[in-house]
Amino acid sequence: MTPPSHLITRAILNAAASPAGLRYVELEPCEELRHFVARTFVATWSLTAPYRQALLPYPCSYLVVGTARPGVYGVTTRWLEVDLAGNGWAIGVRFRPGTLRAFLDRPMHELRNRVISLREAFGSAGSGLEGAVASAGPSRRVALVERFLLSRPRKVSADALMVDRAVELARTTPEVHTVRALAERLDVSVRVLELRFRAWMGLSPKAMIRRCRVIELAEVVARGDQLDWAELAARWGYSDQAHLIRDFKEQVGATPASYAAVFAGARLRSA
Repeated sequence: MTPPSHLITRAILNAAASPAGLRYVELEPCEELRHFVARTFVATWSLTAPYRQALLPYPCSYLVVGTARPGVYGVTTRWLEVDLAGNGWAIGVRFRPGTLRAFLDRPMHELRNRVISLREAFGSAGSGLEGAVASAGPSRRVALVERFLLSRPRKVSADALMVDRAVELARTTPEVHTVRALAERLDVSVRVLELRFRAWMGLSPKAMIRRCRVIELAEVVARGDQLDWAELAARWGYSDQAHLIRDFKEQVGATPASYAAVFAGARLRSA
């Protein structure tokens, strides 16, 4: 049975401006990997001109195989840009927060804002994965990546589960907008939470909360909802509207108003 899929909207910046030949789809992971993998994405492109895609990755780690920047991606503190040209493809695994370490036994803060090759991450097995997926047909690529992960030693860690739960709370519960409030929900000290995040995610809880808020705000802007910036600032725990705008611009590279204009223009062109 083919896993359910849907088009990606979150984490793809300026999706409305993407060229027609670029397509992203997300897949549910196989049952055996669901404790470790949140989604697998498939990107394909056939472009007449080079295109630079901006991304705002979720606060977690990724494994990417394909024709554009393959490797293992640690958590990032800003947006990420990938140059695409001609015909190409990529298979990407978005790990659940804190779970890459189950496959790659090293503190995750060492990978913050870094991309390492699959060979550096997994030795000759990583190089073998790249070769096998590159030579396979499109219908087999995701299965080969999942088979590779299933072949690796792994187990669910209580610390990783805590980090995963913390990110879910920050993403879905606007009132949990401080590290102290998050620690209280998880019934741990702020210090314990910070140490777990450093080791298992590579990002501080404070930076994670900022990323989750901006991803959700970018999605609201992209939908074209009638926006009350002051109300949004209060809902997501910003001290004022100026703080929201500054945080958004630092991570997205544009003010919320400028970002909204991109999507408004795309809707007018398609009307």
